[in-house]
Amino acid sequence: MTGLSGTSGTLPTPQSWQEGSQFVQTLWQPKAACTEQVAAQVGTKLARSRHQVEVLTKCRKATGLVDLLAVTARTDRTKFRHQVLAPLLAEGLIEMTIPDKPRSSSLKYWLTDKGRVWLEARGKGGE
Repeated sequence: MTGLSGTSGTLPTPQSWQEGSQFVQTLWQPKAACTEQVAAQVGTKLARSRHQVEVLTKCRKATGLVDLLAVTARTDRTKFRHQVLAPLLAEGLIEMTIPDKPRSSSLKYWLTDKGRVWLEARGKGGE
């Protein structure tokens, strides 16, 4: 018996055999239809979240974590770091004032040149 696998036609017939007291069967799975563009975007968002834009706007001046949490109305520091700050840091849109001490109470974040360009391109460059 053969099955359809979307646009790639049919799959090979499943194979079955017995090895000693065990029954073995091979079932074939269709390959996922995936473009290069989609493959490159797996696991990433295509646009900045509202909170990320708010953080970028606020970081025109060096700003501490507590102030950034207040701007976005978030309370969970860990989730905020992972969901908002980490992607912005990874893309080089913001940077830490004390990169050697990421948990310092006096740590602040500010825009990089790349971040300024990103904001200006979206009409959010002015205060």
